[in-house]
Amino acid sequence: FFSSRRRHTRCSRDWSSDVCSSDLAFPATQSASTDANTLDDYEEGTWTPTMTSGSGTITTQSSYGYYTKIGNSVTVLVAVAISNGGTASGVGTINGLPFTPQTVTSLSSGGGRAATASFREDGLTGNWYFGYVISNNTQIVVSSSTNGALSWTNNVCYVASFVYRTA
Repeated sequence: FFSSRRRHTRCSRDWSSDVCSSDLAFPATQSASTDANTLDDYEEGTWTPTMTSGSGTITTQSSYGYYTKIGNSVTVLVAVAISNGGTASGVGTINGLPFTPQTVTSLSSGGGRAATASFREDGLTGNWYFGYVISNNTQIVVSSSTNGALSWTNNVCYVASFVYRTA
């Protein structure tokens, strides 16, 4: 495809009027194609993540998540603000991904991981944490690279973005 100088539209090389358009639009409901090379699925939206600790309780002040799904790839941005670390200890789990990740065969004793990301704890320490999407599950596990546990302190925010493939 290329742009026409006359009408500022994209047209096929043979200038067929039935394939010229000014925008690429997807229907509200996916019209699935049997051709693996046809892009037939695009979606943008928000999701509401929740966070839990390995044990104990926390108070979440606010959280947000954004996603873009193109085909079977999902890009997410997540942020969870903890107002009170309470009695929390251990790793953190962010729940409620907008789409279930694909099943991944484990290459290690740690189990299948559909995607990994670095989390930045923006607040008191500024530490970096490791996060991964659990295979075939709508959860992200967040832990430190040293002892696994997060610093469950008051007034911190965990932020990350990553890409994973849907089931």
